Amino acid sequence: MKVSNRVISIILVISAIISFFLGFSMNEISMGAGGFNGDFKFVKKSIALFSQNSILESIKLFSETSNRPPLIYILHKILNPFFTDELGFRKSVFIISLLIPILFFLCLKEKFHETDKNLLFLLSSVIFFNPFFRTSSFWGLEENYAILTSLASILFLLKVLNYKNENSWLLTFYIFLTCLFSSLSIYFDQKFLIIPLICFIRIILG
Repeated sequence: MKVSNRVISIILVISAIISFFLGFSMNEISMGAGGFNGDFKFVKKSIALFSQNSILESIKLFSETSNRPPLIYILHKILNPFFTDELGFRKSVFIISLLIPILFFLCLKEKFHETDKNLLFLLSSVIFFNPFFRTSSFWGLEENYAILTSLASILFLLKVLNYKNENSWLLTFYIFLTCLFSSLSIYFDQKFLIIPLICFIRIILG
């Protein structure tokens, strides 16, 4: 990539990142959902459910607030000190969502070894403009967790397929991580069932 193209690429990437942060600070509603009176009200119900009850009791009652598995709220209850604070919760989901374009870049890098890294970085930054991704990131919605684990599973699947030493412990570790993250994607959103199926078939077929 020529110097001028590299400069343009950097400017576009920075613009995408700035747009993402501005969208959060301005409480952007990219898809007409989210917002305190939109989908986030269901997230708040789930937060209240898990904060006011034990994990076991919350799991039993969770179907009243969401049609997805409750894993993410269990993890937030255990690991997130800002779980019960609305803005703190949104900020934590926003920060977690930043891992998605990073993982996307790593997947592209693993798949296209010979391609200019600046171009791959530019391509991965396009996701910052995706309204589905932005709304879920800004309003603490549930979709991005499945996307995150799906990308992680794809990354390790690519490492498995590209690995040359079949008897290495590292290959076994990559297979384990592929199975782990692809399975987790279902626990975050059942619609992602296709991800572990693809991973398992590709590993078996080689």
